[in-house]
Amino acid sequence: MSKKHSPGPWYYDKQSMSGALIFSRIRRIVCEIKRQAVAGNRAHAERSIHDARLIAAAPELLEALIECMADASEYEAREGVKLVGGWPAKARAAIAKAEGAA
Repeated sequence: MSKKHSPGPWYYDKQSMSGALIFSRIRRIVCEIKRQAVAGNRAHAERSIHDARLIAAAPELLEALIECMADASEYEAREGVKLVGGWPAKARAAIAKAEGAA
């Protein structure tokens, strides 16, 4: 897989006045999460921090999921079995979405 995104790890900084900033490992801004404060509703403002944490973890999550799927495919081939359940399809769809193929 050729990575088209900024290489991880990414970090977030919740100190931005307008929300949260996501930085690459070389401190380049990857994205900004705007604060969603609505007339005193702190829950919306807090959500931006949780969103930033999830986005900052995205490169490592994608890498781990790709490795899991490679291990699962190797297991299927070695054991002559097919993994069941909805998770393999969900994992493949998530990888495709992250890589821009979905």
